[in-house]
Amino acid sequence: MKYKNDLHSALIDLGATESFVTQEVFNNYDVIWERNIVLGINGIKLIKVATIKNIILNIAGIEYKSRKLLIKSENFNWKFKLGMDFFENRKIFLRNSMKEMVIFE
Repeated sequence: MKYKNDLHSALIDLGATESFVTQEVFNNYDVIWERNIVLGINGIKLIKVATIKNIILNIAGIEYKSRKLLIKSENFNWKFKLGMDFFENRKIFLRNSMKEMVIFE
């Protein structure tokens, strides 16, 4: 999170049913929220746009669908970093009408 040009970080448990940081204390300030999700290594970046609410991974026949992300501000920056080896024999689709990003074998 960037606040008054200073970067602050926090760990969020991705296995939790719901994870959030309250915005109440920041209402009067210019705050940019940023989250990085890292899978694999090597550096491809997919920059998440505010309209994508679901991320679906379908790997080895098992489908994992993340919880919906309700984004209420344009001050969010989401980056997905996936290694080149992760993309081998996989396809990526952005289903804009359904607001989903799908990665599957």
